[in-house]
Amino acid sequence: MIWKHDPVTNAPPEDFARSKLCMYCNSSLFSVQEPVASRGQYISVCNTCGWWNSWHQTWSGIYEKGWSLHGAIGVLKEFSPEESSRILEKVAMCKSTYRTSGDMKEFADNTTVMSILTRDEIEEMEKEVRFHTTRQGAKLAFHEYGDPKGHPVFFYHGTGSHVHGMLLHKPGLKYGFRIIAPDRPGVAQSDFLPGWTVLEFAQEMADLADRLEISSFGAIGISGGGPTLMATAFLIPDRLRCVVDLACAMPLYGNPEMFRYLGTMDRFYAKLGTGLPLALFTVPFSLLGMMQKVMRSPESFARMFDSSLCRADKDIFKLPDFQYLFMRDFQELFRHGAKGPAYDAQTIYKGWGFSLSEIDIHIEVFQGSADLFVPPKFSEYLTKTAKDVRLNSIEGQGHFHHLAYGFETLRKVKDLFYSEGDRTIQNRP
Repeated sequence: MIWKHDPVTNAPPEDFARSKLCMYCNSSLFSVQEPVASRGQYISVCNTCGWWNSWHQTWSGIYEKGWSLHGAIGVLKEFSPEESSRILEKVAMCKSTYRTSGDMKEFADNTTVMSILTRDEIEEMEKEVRFHTTRQGAKLAFHEYGDPKGHPVFFYHGTGSHVHGMLLHKPGLKYGFRIIAPDRPGVAQSDFLPGWTVLEFAQEMADLADRLEISSFGAIGISGGGPTLMATAFLIPDRLRCVVDLACAMPLYGNPEMFRYLGTMDRFYAKLGTGLPLALFTVPFSLLGMMQKVMRSPESFARMFDSSLCRADKDIFKLPDFQYLFMRDFQELFRHGAKGPAYDAQTIYKGWGFSLSEIDIHIEVFQGSADLFVPPKFSEYLTKTAKDVRLNSIEGQGHFHHLAYGFETLRKVKDLFYSEGDRTIQNRP
């Protein structure tokens, strides 16, 4: 489509911003920037998906084009270093929107877009904390991401905090999901509850849903969120729209045969966590909290986990914005010391209080074939033990693919459970 430009000001007409939608997500939350160069190049950043929209002025009007920041590097070469620098400053807010290959048509389904946030976006979202009072009178913190009017989905974080749930914010906006991310007791701003169990936490999720006036909701968990995700599936299946396992931990850490599939750091903590009482286990586990304080550089902190990263995860960990999010995740985990996080880790390593074979609801599993944090053997165990499980293997990918490529993950969830006339799809073959 063509819009006539103003030949005097060399800029789009005033109603241009009001009439234009993002070429990527069709959002009307759109900000048009001033011309970036004398060549008639215009850019604007979509406030919803972060897509960089570009127009090029010609004698007949303004033709639209679209690139992510990476896709625009070739265009920047046409400008002087000063002009390129100014362009990059203007689109810094969307620097974590990546395009890996293909044209606009191929890109339209979001599967090649990363959902990583900038530092400023992370810190802004961190301010919006809410609290739920548990049956024991304790304070349970939670954050909300995505579309406030979308399908409610509870996100069960791994060893970390609500922070990595932020990676589902933009995908939630795109696909219509309201992401509710509670922190378990002793994590971030949630009070520590000595002796809490994963079944008690599952009941609190039902209570939180009642408080938010949510009758049914989806449940998505990753990694160390496995015990509480499975406890929710076991305890309140009638409240769940779907159960999605993103390479979750399983009750296998007491099995020596499984140790050889783990990364070095995971083997170390699993051996200690299964055998030591909490008071003793807290000491070595606190080293993780100390290191994120000593290593002020996100890059240095991220390198600590190198032994547990496959090639695909290492590529993700090279991204500065992901390094920052990962470090902030652990800062929130250890906000009030190591006792709460250590107890949370031991809920993974020790008995869960129920058997996976007692879960009646369908479980959809997504597992990277190269994952070293939670190896494929764990998801295979769930498939063999629970009644109704489908395992989706993602070839060559690791542990962090599911959230770093959150658009792809939530698109799959929507297609599986929120399509066909908006009916719940369970007990799939």
